[in-house]
Parts: sequence; structure tokens; C-alpha cells
Amino acid sequence: MVKGIKMKQSLINKLNFTLYFILRQLFDAKFKQFRKIKIASSEETLQQIIDNRLSIARFGDGELTLLAGNNTGFQDKNEQIISKLRHILKSDNSRVLIGLPYVWKNLWPLKYRAFEFWGGYLNRSITQHILPFVSIEKQYYDTNFTRFYIDYRTDSNAKKLVPIIKKIWHNRNVCFIEGEFSRLGVGNDLFNNATDIKRILCPSRNAFQVYDEIMSEAKQLPKDTLILIALGMTATCLAYDLSMYGYQAIDIGHIDVEYEWFKMKAKDKVALDTKFVAESSFNNPVKNLHDAKYQSEIIAKIGI
Repeated sequence: MVKGIKMKQSLINKLNFTLYFILRQLFDAKFKQFRKIKIASSEETLQQIIDNRLSIARFGDGELTLLAGNNTGFQDKNEQIISKLRHILKSDNSRVLIGLPYVWKNLWPLKYRAFEFWGGYLNRSITQHILPFVSIEKQYYDTNFTRFYIDYRTDSNAKKLVPIIKKIWHNRNVCFIEGEFSRLGVGNDLFNNATDIKRILCPSRNAFQVYDEIMSEAKQLPKDTLILIALGMTATCLAYDLSMYGYQAIDIGHIDVEYEWFKMKAKDKVALDTKFVAESSFNNPVKNLHDAKYQSEIIAKIGI
């Protein structure tokens, strides 16, 4: 009886939230302005990255939260990173794409929890966190091409995008700039078509504190190295700055975790034993990794 009442109330809450969001989309003046923002799809974004060997600096809710002067799970606020993110978001350089979430344009393929997250974020943030920083004149690209699986109702998006994504590093020498426990590609075949892999390990949180050291190390890499970065908001900054030095640098984010979930057909954001997962690892400590190949790929450890 009680369970049935709770389920009914939950359904009512979902319907009320959805209706409220639809009405705001249709009639709110701020949403009308927001709809003018131009964001390319994942496929269009990947085509630009692959065909033209462009870099991408991605902005999501975390980066925009930081821009608004708030701490995040990955990075505490400070004026230096806020200033740099603001500069990047307003930049117009042909070598680097600027990403915003394409799901802002279409939330309907998402599971309800993701729809509620992004719908709630937009309801709260359009006025203070988005419109003050984003231009309706600029062409943006999809931040969430790296988030292709867990938030969607079906796996069709992942099946479509994964083979395209792998073309980015096909037959390329790759260097990961990653958090200490990110361990991109370890235990799966996501990067098996890369020619060679190197790794620069950095702090999992507040990596921006050692930003200059990371940049100094990265600039020693050969210019034909593809640099893939998984380092929270610091990755956004590094992708932009390294592209200015002639590298193709991609803020790759949670792509490896999404791939793991896709391969295991996960229904929820589950923990991974040997990799840090932002949504679950705070309560599930990451195990030590004993992998000789992984250890041989590490060329530098900075700030850890």
C-alpha cells in the first residue's frame, strides 16, 4: 500500500517537473534566447576533430559552475582558472573547437534522471550561469560526445559513436594527461588502434595548482603527438593552451568510463575497481593497479 502510494507520488512529481520544463521552454523569454545558441551534434563535432585534426575545449555544468564563482568536485575556485575559462569560452580560434552540451538542444533521448538533472540545471542556471557567458552568434560543438552511453535510454547512440570516436587516435602516437587514478584504456580495447601510448599523471583534484608544470612537460612531446586529457576543468584549459602551441589536444573527459559502462551494459553509474569514477568513487576507493604495461607508459608524474 505505502509502496504504491510512493510510486504514484513519484510519477506525479515526474509529470509535474516535465510539464513545468516544457512550459518554460515554450513561454519563458530567457529560454527563447537560450534556444538561439548554436551547438553542433556529436557526429558533426567528431567530423571536425577527425577531418581537420582540431582540438576541443569542453564546457559542461562543472566549468560553468566554476565560471559563476563556485567550487566543484574536481576543482576549487580561484581567480586564475576562472579568468582562463572565461577567456577560452569567449575565444574564436580556428584551431580549437569550444564545446557546450548538445543535450541542451534535445533532452528527450535521455533517461529521466538525466533529463531531470539537465532540466533542473537549465531551470536554475540559464540566467546566471549560461547566458552571461555564451554568445548566440558563435558556433559551438558538442561537449558530450564523450558522454555517449549511460544517460541515454538505449545504447544506439553509443553503438553509432564509438567506432567514429576511435578514428580520432587511429594510427596516432598518443599521450594521456590524466588524473592519477583515471587509467584511460586500462583493461579495455578503447585505444588499441593507437600506435603508441604515453602517460603524464597528475592530481585527481585541483590539478590547476600544478598547471605550469603540466604545460612544461607536455610541450616536450613531439608536435605530431595527439594529446588526450582527462583532468576535470584543468583539461579544458590545457586543450586550449596546447592547441596554441600547435598540438592537437582533446579534452576527452569521462570517455573511458562511459566505454566501460557500455561494454558491461551497465544501467547505472557503477564504480570501477581500478579507476576513479567521479559519480561513485568518492564512496568506493580505487584499488591499486599492478599492470606492467601501464607502468611502462608513464613518462612523468606531476604533483602526486
